[in-house]
Amino acid sequence: MEIKHYFKPFSKIKDKKMKYSQILALLVLLTASAGKIQAEAPVAAPVKNNTDILRPAEKAVIIRNNTETKFASAAEAVAAAETGDVIVLGPGLHRGPLAFRKSGVQLTGEPGAYVTAYDGSWKPDWKKDPKYGSYAYSSPISFEPAGIAIDGRVMINADENRHGLDIHEDGVARNDRTPQQSMFTYISKEKRLLVSFAREVNPADHRIEACPEKTPVIKIDGVDGCIVQNLIIAGGSAGVQLTKTRGSAVRK
Repeated sequence: MEIKHYFKPFSKIKDKKMKYSQILALLVLLTASAGKIQAEAPVAAPVKNNTDILRPAEKAVIIRNNTETKFASAAEAVAAAETGDVIVLGPGLHRGPLAFRKSGVQLTGEPGAYVTAYDGSWKPDWKKDPKYGSYAYSSPISFEPAGIAIDGRVMINADENRHGLDIHEDGVARNDRTPQQSMFTYISKEKRLLVSFAREVNPADHRIEACPEKTPVIKIDGVDGCIVQNLIIAGGSAGVQLTKTRGSAVRK
């Protein structure tokens, strides 16, 4: 929209009220112009991403002296890495935790590479648990979880020591605090995991995973100059834990 010079220069207007009126009129004109410009701006097409990050990854390789060596898992590749190696993880789900053992190792991901410390060996056995709530279920679990995810999304931790069990009775997350409207509590004496929802949901129909306490997804400890980059990281007590290291970094 073209803005023409409808107004006299401010310096030639002696009446202060007229000067203020001119400023106000100009602001209105500019606002209308901005609105028209915004309305005419093209809408960006949604970004398409066909990568299923929960699908088991098929690629974990070490590049050493321009030669690629394939490994069955990211954990095996990281364990076998030597100084100067580059580890490349392909798209999809890679199970951690991953612990760097040598200095000067680079871990990088292709688009869609997802690393998690959720314990793939835990197989929940869900039972309806109405004593805790109308939409509550529980399952045995052999470890205290640092976090729980349902279909890849983190659930709210209603800590037992903070009266978390009381919340399940009334139904949870009714105000859309999380997209899946769910939370969990670890019942320490029973070694059971309690989950509940804002409506009737059978957890057996969903992918629910747990990660143990004090387990970072990626650990760089006692080695130097290690790089982690281009990875989606979730689950664990920390994404990347750096201790007793120099020159190591996490990059996008």
